[in-house]
Amino acid sequence: MAQNKKVAQNKKTKKIGKITFKVTKHTFGLIFSTILSIIMIGVITLTICCTVLTVWVLEFMDEADEITIAQYEQKFNTVMYVNNPEYVPELGDTETNPQWLSVYEVKNSTMRIPITIDQVPQMVRNAFVCVEDERFYQHDGVDYKRTFAAFANMFLHFYDTEQGGSTLTQQLIKNITGDRETNMQRKIREIFRAMKFEKTYSKDEILEAYINNVEFGNGAIGIEYASQKYFGKSTFELSLAEIACLSGIPQNPEVINPFASLERNRTRQKYVLFQMYENGAISYDEYQAALAEKLIFTNSDEYKALHPEHENTTIKEQDVTPWYVDAAIYELRDYFIANENMNQAEAIKHINTGGYKIYLTVDMNMQNYLEDKYKDWAIFGEAKDKEGKPMQSSFIAMDYTGSVLSVVGGLGDKTEYGSLCFNRAVQAKRDMGSTIKPVTSYGAAFYYDQAYFSQLMVDQKITLPDGKLWPPNYGGGVSGATYNLYYCLQRSLNTVPAQIVQKMGTQTVFDFATQRLGLGLVSQDNAIAPLSIGSLTYGITLEDLVNAYIPYGAGGMIYEAHIISEVKQGDGGVLFSNTGKGGTQAIDPDTAWVVNRLMNMVVNAPNGTGVAGALPNKNVVGKTGTSDNIYDLSFIGLTPDFVSGVWMGFDDKFSLSANISSASVWKRIIGDYANTYNTGRQWPTNENVIQAKYCTVTGLIASPTCPQSNIYGYYKPSNAPKCDGEHVPEDDEELEW
Repeated sequence: MAQNKKVAQNKKTKKIGKITFKVTKHTFGLIFSTILSIIMIGVITLTICCTVLTVWVLEFMDEADEITIAQYEQKFNTVMYVNNPEYVPELGDTETNPQWLSVYEVKNSTMRIPITIDQVPQMVRNAFVCVEDERFYQHDGVDYKRTFAAFANMFLHFYDTEQGGSTLTQQLIKNITGDRETNMQRKIREIFRAMKFEKTYSKDEILEAYINNVEFGNGAIGIEYASQKYFGKSTFELSLAEIACLSGIPQNPEVINPFASLERNRTRQKYVLFQMYENGAISYDEYQAALAEKLIFTNSDEYKALHPEHENTTIKEQDVTPWYVDAAIYELRDYFIANENMNQAEAIKHINTGGYKIYLTVDMNMQNYLEDKYKDWAIFGEAKDKEGKPMQSSFIAMDYTGSVLSVVGGLGDKTEYGSLCFNRAVQAKRDMGSTIKPVTSYGAAFYYDQAYFSQLMVDQKITLPDGKLWPPNYGGGVSGATYNLYYCLQRSLNTVPAQIVQKMGTQTVFDFATQRLGLGLVSQDNAIAPLSIGSLTYGITLEDLVNAYIPYGAGGMIYEAHIISEVKQGDGGVLFSNTGKGGTQAIDPDTAWVVNRLMNMVVNAPNGTGVAGALPNKNVVGKTGTSDNIYDLSFIGLTPDFVSGVWMGFDDKFSLSANISSASVWKRIIGDYANTYNTGRQWPTNENVIQAKYCTVTGLIASPTCPQSNIYGYYKPSNAPKCDGEHVPEDDEELEW
């Protein structure tokens, strides 16, 4: 029995063992499967992450666009050029016969004096390499040892201060691109850019660009400029101690430079000398001698005593910008505001630091002539108002492609105004009075065939919606007489353009002026008073008004006024170009010539308001203008060579003398010059336009039996009404004009 019990016990034990084995086997199998699954998930996850990381990195490779040293040249001085008036095309563009003359350099807050690598002493090269990038000549743009150390220090803080990992190449890349984001993406972009950069340029080219363009504080850029600024000598004259002083500054230019802190600069100088000694660039004796050398800086009394002839004028006082330079800067500023989403301050800064080459359309002979005239206040006939405030004036001339030839924004010497002052020719918005009539009412009427040259018009007021009779003529009188249309402009009657605008509708005239002639009116000017007599809401600039007259001397073509013909970037690329090409046909040539002949009567007919502007050698056409209360006087004069305009008034609106003739002032300013200025250009006359005498009774083109005027009228073929001659003049009287 005991034996049976023992057997049973053994069977039970074996059964338990089998169960235990199965459980253990299952448990370990489950654990193994779980671990294996985790490993597989990890592998898959890692694969996905690596793939994503690879794609991410490849995207940065794509972002590593081509960077050029020439791009860095864009960050410095902007230079303006004008055509050389003495240039001889047959001799070509040479140093002795340059096509373009540099007339102004727009100084920015940073200055530099570039030097080539062969002008940089070896000791200077060694100093920068030792302190900034000791493996410069071994790496391919990236020092992976420094990069890893800098990355690790971000987390483990091996060093007391932030350890930089950028090579000289990477620092140059950062300065060229302006990409200074403090994140991993920027660093990866920079690495790929540096590697690509080193395949394009040699080590000497990279070092030259770096040394010329690194910052040294106080607005100094480049080693040569810094050398002259801090020590009053050129780079090749520097001692080892002075080299170490300068090469240590770029780590923190505004803090370490000697003018900011001699103590910090001295500490950094010692570090540079030690790095040079450690890297074998200098001997121990040289190291000790440099440490002991006393440095004398240009801002010290000791230096000034030793060099009484020296003036620390590395950054010289900016000359006062001429009127035409101001106008060019404002024009380029507006371009950046419109196209680069900048505000005014940002745009000006961008110009000053952009390293642009700006080519101007200015005719310097005309500009100098004009500026001399504007120094003579007597030309304008009235110097001050009753409160003693000076009268002001502005002038602008442009050719028939919109190229500004000359511009003056105020009376007197420009130096009295300073740089980038208020330029009344391109910035002041004023009421130009009747000078607006040819580009609004009369221009629209002829364009839409709603008027013809000798059309009979009654000098009478219109009735406004409120029942008021308006407007009076200059001086207040309204004759009620009948005149030919050309005479109404010749005498600048206000009643007739008011009738035209009322008949045609303000919207039609407004669209003609703004959309076809580009006049800068605001929506509130879509009314009878602004469009007929120039009582504008805010006014327009003289430049804007003169530009709108271009079609009347250019066969109906219009070009946007511009003083800049081309802007080039530092790498030679063209930012934008405006050479006068690509104008648009604003109005038909027929209308352009008829209105030209209409304005001819203003200047050349005996009773014209602009007769004082007539010249003996040139056919001048144009229009005078007087605003309400004689706050503004203006005259726009066209010759076959160019179109120009003058404005006069007080900044704080005050009435001018009624005895001043704007046409006479225009002639005194530019008349002699215009009379002899000859481009060989003639009026673009139009053979389609009918030139004929008109009937003095009907104002229509005269028939053989009509009493004919001794004045020829000009008629568009689409609107040339002819008289049938079947009329009898009352008492044989003709109209008077």
